[in-house]
Amino acid sequence: MKYLFFITAVLLGVLCSFGQGDSYLVVRGDDMGFCDAANQASIHAYKKGIMKSIEVIVPAPKFYEAAALLRENPGLDVGVHLCLTSEWDNYKWGPLTNAPSLVDSNGYFVSTEADLYTATMDEAEIKNELKAQIDMALKYIPHISHLSTHMFLPITDKRLNKICSELSQEYNLPVGFGTDYAGNFWTDEPDKKEDELVHFLQNIKPGLNVFIMHPALNNEETRAILGRGHDANVRMAIHRQAVTDAITSDLVKSIVQERNIKLISYADAYKMEKK
Repeated sequence: MKYLFFITAVLLGVLCSFGQGDSYLVVRGDDMGFCDAANQASIHAYKKGIMKSIEVIVPAPKFYEAAALLRENPGLDVGVHLCLTSEWDNYKWGPLTNAPSLVDSNGYFVSTEADLYTATMDEAEIKNELKAQIDMALKYIPHISHLSTHMFLPITDKRLNKICSELSQEYNLPVGFGTDYAGNFWTDEPDKKEDELVHFLQNIKPGLNVFIMHPALNNEETRAILGRGHDANVRMAIHRQAVTDAITSDLVKSIVQERNIKLISYADAYKMEKK
């Protein structure tokens, strides 16, 4: 439990430092590096929208392109999206290290969070793999500020929580907050995503707020990626384009300005906590 307490204490320290005055908002994009459409949309969401932090999947197929784009945009805050899953049905990735206990029969990461709970994973392999992901990210992206977990890598699992806590301390990279109280519009239909974001902004509370989303483009690449739980290849593409459209919309940006919502990154939040 001491490891779970460590993460909780870090997050509460950040939250308490914001008090009850202005409304601060971290808009976090997930899954940069998983495909070119996600990479391009992430940069667009930063330059033309309200997103200030992005999470990059290091073992994903388009990581090197993502890293190059991030080096060109050093103002975009970056987290290492620690990854032990590969969720798409026909578009996969696997570990950077030799980790036989972490892969399926084809050598890829398992598909679901449930698979992680049931797998007989070797703790040394887990730690070596996640360390390799952090080391690779730091090598190619100088301005890494924090860690996060892909598909909310279940840190309630004692093994994974212990390892994430140890790595956070070893690299002096806090674990990104936002899983328990963040806003999102994952379940909203594409034509409702902007409405949901508008509702979130109009009802934002004083203090620190987080909104998590997955920007990408609707193009041939994303339409060819079929994910579990989706009824057609194009569904993910349509949803993620709608995400990108919502966080770059003029209406959303005008509400942020009218309500004097202060857009910050994870890095900003931690700097404010230290003052």
